[in-house]
Amino acid sequence: MAISWTRLPFRFEDPADYARQLTAWIGQAFYEWLPAAGYQVREEQIYFAFRVADALRSGRPILAEAGSGTGKTFGYLLPAICHARLRGRPVIVATATPALQEQLAGPSGDIAALSRLLGLDVDARLAHRPEDVVCDIKVERAAALRQRRAGRSALLRWAAGPGPGTRRGFPSAPDDLWQVVGWDRGCRCDACPRRGYCRLTRMRERARAAADLVVCGHDLFFEDTFGRERLPPGRLPVLPPCSAVVFDEGHRVALAAQRAAGARLHPAELLQAIDGCQAQGVRARLLRCTEAAHVLAERFCERLAAATSPGEGRRAVAAGGELLEAAGALHRQLDQLQDEMAIEEGLHEETAYAQRLGIYHIRLDATQAALAGLVSTETMVPWVEGEELWVVPRDLGPLWRRTLPTRTPLIFSSATLAAGGSFVYTSSALGLADTLTARVGAPFRLARQVLCYLPRDVPDGDAPDFWPRTAVRLARFLAATRGRALILVPGAAELRALREVLEAPCTVRWEGAAAPERLLAEFAADVPSCLVTHSLWEGVDLPGETLSTVVIPQLPLPGEDPLIGARRAAARAAGREPLDAVDIPEMALRLRQGVGRLIRKETDRGVVAILDGRAGRFAQALDAALPEGARRVRTLPPVVRFLGHGPRH
Repeated sequence: MAISWTRLPFRFEDPADYARQLTAWIGQAFYEWLPAAGYQVREEQIYFAFRVADALRSGRPILAEAGSGTGKTFGYLLPAICHARLRGRPVIVATATPALQEQLAGPSGDIAALSRLLGLDVDARLAHRPEDVVCDIKVERAAALRQRRAGRSALLRWAAGPGPGTRRGFPSAPDDLWQVVGWDRGCRCDACPRRGYCRLTRMRERARAAADLVVCGHDLFFEDTFGRERLPPGRLPVLPPCSAVVFDEGHRVALAAQRAAGARLHPAELLQAIDGCQAQGVRARLLRCTEAAHVLAERFCERLAAATSPGEGRRAVAAGGELLEAAGALHRQLDQLQDEMAIEEGLHEETAYAQRLGIYHIRLDATQAALAGLVSTETMVPWVEGEELWVVPRDLGPLWRRTLPTRTPLIFSSATLAAGGSFVYTSSALGLADTLTARVGAPFRLARQVLCYLPRDVPDGDAPDFWPRTAVRLARFLAATRGRALILVPGAAELRALREVLEAPCTVRWEGAAAPERLLAEFAADVPSCLVTHSLWEGVDLPGETLSTVVIPQLPLPGEDPLIGARRAAARAAGREPLDAVDIPEMALRLRQGVGRLIRKETDRGVVAILDGRAGRFAQALDAALPEGARRVRTLPPVVRFLGHGPRH
């Protein structure tokens, strides 16, 4: 049954016959060959695969939602492999996390398993962000410097070794240590003596030679695709021309796409680039330009800080008045500075100083893009995150059309794409039109496996005394359930508010006290405990008794996030009510993600508890997020009986 990549696993005569033969082959795979190897027949998975195949043939994007446990991966891989072989170009599979990339493309991953079981001889390659690959020149230079730092010597020995030099080979290196050896955007690949022979080149060549599938991260796909128009000299795309793109974890695509298509300005890096142009023996005109640019950069940073809203996460920027004036003045001065840098680079050709100027040129180009975008508030959205200014496009639609060949199939796969049973909000956020949709539930008996606890007489989530009153109710609930709870709060501020007042009857682990991986491992090992988190509404897969309840004390209505604000403004301009068009769908998606943490296996049983008095006000969104048919109770005794009669095991 083994075939080479140039041959499909079935014969066909024309496009219509291809569709028939593909359908028959997918059916055989799921109904006969995979069950013979011990896999269950799941009708939801088979329907999902057929819908993905329809989208690949039609060239239209599809939002394909399938509940946890459906087997989405095999569902999209089978039609994707056939599509790649039909078109003679690989399909790119992009995911949001390195863990899922390894699960797909690792030696014992899903692709290898599918290839072995069906005799497909699949050629799949893993592509990495350039920043996650060792730069050989940086390794040589770092080795020549006698600097002492914990872990540095071990990292350099590993980086100088014969392996592929990807960051996964040395996962313990923190970001600042990895920068000692990792490629960065300031590297002048066009003037590098290792050009064409380095490990980044080898990684790129290997990825571009893939016949069937290329697996990568969302960030790499969008940086590589949306950023091709502004690649500096000496840099080539990592990813090959493709026949289609599958976005696993598709609900996380929009932000990754907007970041990659936008621009970033870091104040410290900006000042470093400006001041780094100064050196002994350079022309006075360049020195005057750097001094003027430094003054204007500091003034811009002061204006930016004054125009930025207080708070955490993404903070809105009031882009007007003095800030725009400061941005314009800095933009003009940096134009002059870059002209002078180009002259100076030519005068000091082939020197370390010229190379340094080339690096700063690249960094100032990014700054200029951010400054230009800040002025274009009708098409761009600015925010500050940490110390960084981000400016990203409001609408992704033009980017899809400009950067991908016409009718390139785009497959968005996730367990949560629909809000309130509709895909309108997600397709709008992605800038997509004329989309196909598919939706199948989880292959579990959720109506029997889940109990919903919606108590009466609880405070509204926007009440001033909400957290003190809710802490009492939550402590009573945890005493009744003996812990075993994942407690999901909307954000970091809410987590701090709960921590100040909660007197829990069990061990509580709080996000931020340790790395997420360690907290999850400790939570899984300590059954009568609970974990309070604001960022793990998704990505938690803990079957068993530890996670017997998911508690949502406060409904996750979105706050004053700049991206949400832009969507509200667009809804308002279109004559729609922002609460209905944006806030409720956004909340509904997050609720579904949180509720989805509860049932991960057919043997799981558990309780979803909503402790916000606004549940009745948003009953429709809540109905869509909770398992259909699951019983709802208002008091604790039925919860205790439910968990006592059917403990998770």
